[in-house]
Amino acid sequence: MSGLLLATTTAPAEAITLARITRRGYIVVDEPEAVQPYEGSVPTENTQDTFDFIAQLTQLIADIPGAPRARYVAVMQTGRDASGALAFYLGLRNDVRGIGQRSPINNRDEVYDLNRFANTSYPVTGFVWLNRYTFYTNEGFSDFGKYLICTQEFGHRFGTFVRTPPQPTGTTLRLGGTDAGVTDAGEDGGLSMDAGDATETDASDDASVVADASPDAAAPMGPDLLPTSILGRQTAHWSYFVHSEGSPMEGNFWNELSPGVFRSSRPSFKFHPLDLYIMGLLAPQDTRPAYLISEPDVMGQRDSNGQRITPASAPEFSGRSITIRGRRVDFGIDDIIRANGPRIPAAVTVMPTRGGEDGGVADAGTDGGTFVPRPGDLDVVWVLLTTQDRVGDRLVRDFDFAIENCSDGYSFATDGRSELLAQVTATLPTPDAGPEAGDATADVPAPTTDATTDVADAGGPYALGGGCACRTSPTPRGARWPLEALVAACAITFVFAGRSRFRRARRG
Repeated sequence: MSGLLLATTTAPAEAITLARITRRGYIVVDEPEAVQPYEGSVPTENTQDTFDFIAQLTQLIADIPGAPRARYVAVMQTGRDASGALAFYLGLRNDVRGIGQRSPINNRDEVYDLNRFANTSYPVTGFVWLNRYTFYTNEGFSDFGKYLICTQEFGHRFGTFVRTPPQPTGTTLRLGGTDAGVTDAGEDGGLSMDAGDATETDASDDASVVADASPDAAAPMGPDLLPTSILGRQTAHWSYFVHSEGSPMEGNFWNELSPGVFRSSRPSFKFHPLDLYIMGLLAPQDTRPAYLISEPDVMGQRDSNGQRITPASAPEFSGRSITIRGRRVDFGIDDIIRANGPRIPAAVTVMPTRGGEDGGVADAGTDGGTFVPRPGDLDVVWVLLTTQDRVGDRLVRDFDFAIENCSDGYSFATDGRSELLAQVTATLPTPDAGPEAGDATADVPAPTTDATTDVADAGGPYALGGGCACRTSPTPRGARWPLEALVAACAITFVFAGRSRFRRARRG
């Protein structure tokens, strides 16, 4: 970070104000006569503007009588995003060792606190920007927001940053034959398999095949792995070639059809046991291994965005099935600990619990009492940034529903081991918003397949195109600390074929 100026100027006062308190969160709008109104959109193009917004928001929360000061602040909005990002988690504080996280100021530091740079009014662990609330309410798209966007961004509190040793324990060399039963690609670019060849390999086609080519046969070690070999996009997600069982932290659900031949399958949309360990939700002895397809041969196939498949490619979350070849390298909890150190504090087994009809709401009451969550739960202040003309009962209901959807998706992904607990004070009297501010979802933008923009007006099937959109751009305010240096990761950006296909994959 040398040569970059860390600006820490105090944010202007009274830029935003409280409009409504809902059952699960707060709706905020611009102050009247605001010099630089937000107009319903969080500034995400550079660090200082984002920090200014966080400072204003935490000051507003601190000024609400009885408002809990939760460790996490999650913000949705009604305006359109100008930065091209889809969503992100911005970590302001980390107190956990052994999970691969490093300070953006000093890469040697695992434990850090950046609250002073953001001028927060109270300590915040993470700021979660979730973009438009309609991503979690709209028919046909809410499942994507519920099970992937929201779940992954909260998952970035802890992962995925772990490294691997050069030679993970249990590494095996598994090779298939020259064709290994692979036939021509179908119309979707995925390869199909001959049913008769799915379980055996013709060793005569490849002299390098080990004599015992059964899936459990050990073989000589292959080349050393790089420490980041198991990581993909931004070195903050699992590699496309990792068998993560379709975790929200990316990777894919791979099946080894025959030695060295792998086909993607329907994802689980649940955190892998190694994810749960990293998150502090599963004890080491309760995890199971994953594996990497090293030295992959994708045979000319393209990813869901039409680009060459690489470790950073978007996962096959939409249900597309492709077949590739490579060398299987198993890695497990011992490798994670050997490369990253033990998790401190240690991960503990958290029994699935709660659920209930309250949607994970923890009402601190009007006295500002502190709510102590179950170990592993995340206490969250939910905020919707909008404009005064949109505030009404319909928006209140939709915002609460969006929070419920996010919370349910996260609980599903953790098997109930962790929940997002909404921290909100008792509802205060607020002026009537007047006539209903129209249909709050009437102008919802549908995602587009344009590789340069994640959110735009478009009809037809919902789709997301392009790679990660977390980018910073020069501004006239001087040198900035790049937001991408702070942001743990953008949300997933990949082709999403539509609600019915997504649901079939999720339920499969």
